[in-house]
Amino acid sequence: MRFPCPHCGSRSAIRSTNRMSPLTGILRCRCNNDDCGFIFQVGVEVTGYYVDSALPNPAINLPKLSGVGRHWEPGVNFKDIAPLRSIIRPFQAVEAERSQTKEEA
Repeated sequence: MRFPCPHCGSRSAIRSTNRMSPLTGILRCRCNNDDCGFIFQVGVEVTGYYVDSALPNPAINLPKLSGVGRHWEPGVNFKDIAPLRSIIRPFQAVEAERSQTKEEA
């Protein structure tokens, strides 16, 4: 799992995990950008499922989600699935300013 730094947008590394319950946990992360060095905490929660468990826990009651999960079932052609956008652009205002400066030059 990757979680970008909320300040600089760089990748961060999970340094430790603390499971709070079967459905929640806390991740402590550190930004990989040495100039930033931000250390932060992320809360994680299981909110639903797409495919039934082969070993269900009767104490866990989650809603079944529709949509993306249907692609994980056998017999689905993955070429028909549009790729997810994976580019993180935290500083769109800075990029707009840079492009405007280039146009003026």
